[in-house]
Amino acid sequence: MKIQLKKILSNYNLRRYVILIGILILMLIGFSTQSAVYASMANFTNITSKFAEIGLIAASMSLVMLTGDIDLSVGSVMCFSAFTAGALMQNSVPIPAAVILALAVATLIGLMNGFMIAVLNMQPVIVTLGTMTAFRGLCYVFRKGGPMRGFPDESFFWFGNSTLFGVIPYSFILVIVVFAIFAFGMKYTRFGLDIRAIGNNASAAEFSGIKVKKYRMGLFTLNGFISGLAGIVILSRMQGIEAALGDGYEFDAITMCLLGGISINGGKGTLFGTFIGILVIGYLKSGMNIVHVSAYYQSAILGAIILLAVIIGNLEFNHREKG
Repeated sequence: MKIQLKKILSNYNLRRYVILIGILILMLIGFSTQSAVYASMANFTNITSKFAEIGLIAASMSLVMLTGDIDLSVGSVMCFSAFTAGALMQNSVPIPAAVILALAVATLIGLMNGFMIAVLNMQPVIVTLGTMTAFRGLCYVFRKGGPMRGFPDESFFWFGNSTLFGVIPYSFILVIVVFAIFAFGMKYTRFGLDIRAIGNNASAAEFSGIKVKKYRMGLFTLNGFISGLAGIVILSRMQGIEAALGDGYEFDAITMCLLGGISINGGKGTLFGTFIGILVIGYLKSGMNIVHVSAYYQSAILGAIILLAVIIGNLEFNHREKG
């Protein structure tokens, strides 16, 4: 038993899983003393519905971060995609066409990010900070800061507000499917090996024949598409959109990735870890709301979690290097 436990704890990813699941169990026990609803299936449905959009973003952000890059534009791209789809629907464009066009716009933004980063060798933080600011500004331009409400075909709202067996939101099932596809690709295909190789040492990966620039451009393009998909989901769930919606989602997604074990340096971590991170952050925020923690304190706590996750990751990285 001791040997098996030692073997589990010696594995970086398994150790993260054990810690995160332990934290989740402790939260379920602790916050349940404050509210009987906290550990209920109704609260599970509520949390997974509200965090579906961030979960989608966290899935593709994991791939970007595994290469050692980062994308700060995802929240703004999500909001811009939602505004684009909403504006098209309000102008009598059929729902499928509006969704496809909005996803195409989001994908092009991701491609633009990828081109500037991979081909023009610009810093990811600078590029995505610029696109984050620019497209957030355009979201305010759409309605001069006002909300967008009222759509001719309300069947669009079904997906964002319906559940399977009254428990699992269809939007969260979409999150599970996306994570499953990405996890399969990372574990069983050449794609996953190449991504980790780039994250561990991009120069060595390129020297060995891996097309690093194409991968980086492709991942930022994919991140744009997934952010656009998140925009469609949140528009369906909220039955409208406002310019500030999604502000800070990029940091929530990064928190989930870091907490789940994705290294800020790249090359280390798993999609499953990020998935557990989504549940931990979701239940943490729900618990903080139950005990009436101020939104300002919640931001401070999440910021502390980011720092702690980065520090722990760097300590383990340095320990591995010395070993």
